[in-house]
Amino acid sequence: MKVPGHFQNAGLPGHDGVVWFRKTIELSAGQAKSMAILNLGQIDDMDVTWVNGTRVGGYENPGHHYTVRKYPVPAGLLKTGKNTIAVRVMDHGAPGGIAGKPEQLALQLGKETISLANLWHFAPGANLNALNKHAALANHALLRPLTKPAVPVSAFSNGFVLKGNQSIVIVGGANAEECQRYGYLETLLVSAHPGQQLHVRNMAWAADTIYTQQRPRNFFAANKPGYGEKDRRPAMAADVLLIWFGQMESLEGTARLDDFTKSYLEMLTQFAGYTGRLVLVTPVPGEDPLDLGLKVKERNAALAKYASAIRQIARDRNLPLVDLFTALRGKSVTTDGSLLSEKGHQLAAQAFANQLGYSPKLSANAEPLRQAILKKNALWQQYWFPSNWAFLYGNRQQTASSRSHINGSYRWFPEEIQAILPELEKLENAITKEAVRARQ
Repeated sequence: MKVPGHFQNAGLPGHDGVVWFRKTIELSAGQAKSMAILNLGQIDDMDVTWVNGTRVGGYENPGHHYTVRKYPVPAGLLKTGKNTIAVRVMDHGAPGGIAGKPEQLALQLGKETISLANLWHFAPGANLNALNKHAALANHALLRPLTKPAVPVSAFSNGFVLKGNQSIVIVGGANAEECQRYGYLETLLVSAHPGQQLHVRNMAWAADTIYTQQRPRNFFAANKPGYGEKDRRPAMAADVLLIWFGQMESLEGTARLDDFTKSYLEMLTQFAGYTGRLVLVTPVPGEDPLDLGLKVKERNAALAKYASAIRQIARDRNLPLVDLFTALRGKSVTTDGSLLSEKGHQLAAQAFANQLGYSPKLSANAEPLRQAILKKNALWQQYWFPSNWAFLYGNRQQTASSRSHINGSYRWFPEEIQAILPELEKLENAITKEAVRARQ
């Protein structure tokens, strides 16, 4: 294809992922000895570049689609005769390729310039779906916010028993994420353990599945990006993990049940490097509360298989299980057939208590405790999933809206986010006091 240009317009329509580019040029002995700089202009989105098999540069983090590539070529790397330039382009959406201006593409040899704005060989590599699946299995994005201890927290020795202060993290999809909206699960959990400080952190993400967890650029990333400062929020400990997946995955039917089981086990293996205190949660049964003609029987047949797979994993690994599929079957608990209603979350919280061995009943004066938890959850949501992420720690950190209009060097948004942490601590202290009061 002719470069510069987008590969979607050159025979790869709709392709997102990796595309390899290769160019061979012939150099004289004098040219090969020259000081060389390889200019490739802008590449959408990321790249790794080699000359004669040696890496000379690359931008492997998102946010550099406007960055002009200018890679020095080490002395002695070029040779008389044929020299090969190879570029692995990674595009994660919309048009991609070596797509700058023609005058930007050149091999600069001292005072001589050889244009590279002409025909290149190209070939597709792995597509984005395959890469996302591999990335999800290799290193789950939802692990990034967690502190990995030198020695993992030991597993429960006698069922679900919480001793002392505990950090409890919830991961999963939409129903897991939504349970913080109503606070019933945390209210029952905290009221059953008065005097203990339970730091409950809902890290579920509405679109998360066992296969893929998309996060904004630089979200809890360890490395400093090229376009600004890294995410300054500290990683958090996890003594207990509540793992609530299977709802969305079951929509693909039983054909992917083996994939689900394999991915679930791989995720548990990764979690085990952090804590052995894992609680597995099955998906909830499907309904048709809006009379839309949903195929509830077929839906629940698939859900039953996924719930059964999770039960078997819990038995095989001797892990506590909360079986919401069985506990909520036959009850009106959803708003649309899949997402739990407020009543559904209340009943789900009771199922957690019944099956994990603590009281499913709230005292008459427990409502102030729930309201304190809801206040904490609202603040946690601002911290965990802040609005305008691109201006906070994303790829728009350099724009005016990310900085004080009085002092352009001061970024007020990160300071505002950091100020949430001490407020969360105050609210958690208040929750601990309310839990004791609610039991009196």
